[in-house]
Amino acid sequence: MLRAATWAITGNLKRATRLASILGAVVAFGLVAWGMKLAFWDQDFVGGLWLGLIGWFLLNASRRSVGQLELKENLRRLRVEQAMRATCPKVPGSMRVDLLVDEFVFRRGERCFFVTEDDILRGMATLDEIRRVPRDEWPAFRIGDITIPFSRVKSVKPGDSLLTAFEHMNEESVNQLPVVDVDHISGVITRDDIFRLVAKFLELTAPPTSA
Repeated sequence: MLRAATWAITGNLKRATRLASILGAVVAFGLVAWGMKLAFWDQDFVGGLWLGLIGWFLLNASRRSVGQLELKENLRRLRVEQAMRATCPKVPGSMRVDLLVDEFVFRRGERCFFVTEDDILRGMATLDEIRRVPRDEWPAFRIGDITIPFSRVKSVKPGDSLLTAFEHMNEESVNQLPVVDVDHISGVITRDDIFRLVAKFLELTAPPTSA
């Protein structure tokens, strides 16, 4: 409520979140101190424990809100083209699922595949689709049987923010998206790619520690 009120007055979500976090931390430490007093001075251990737990929960919530805001700011600042990988391997739709898993997943560590038919890209398959098929039925399925047509696959552009890509992944409950430049598939981006770039960005922009 405090963040919403401050945001409405200042029009600055970042400032409102930080102010609410600071005041939330002050209240949280006050509750913890009050709980310790009840537990050790007033001999009300149960009441003191409850106040301490409420304070600890409030402190975590205030820190989490700031962390989420900073993550969104970093995701909004970085571009898909900075994190995307060149492409997924192309496989024929007639390939058996068990052979694909053995060759591309276990041996090469791939997680997504562009499926072709007569050298024409037809769609995309990922580990999520493979996992939906019972393992003992893999030999009976072709990768084309579980392929998602590109018309049904959510995509992003190289110039889109990582926040846009991350939100699309959450909306579609997927771990990767194709990157489309005009009508050309130029690559793919995964959750791991996003987290890896954000971690590298935070490492490069972190203030130097004093010796």
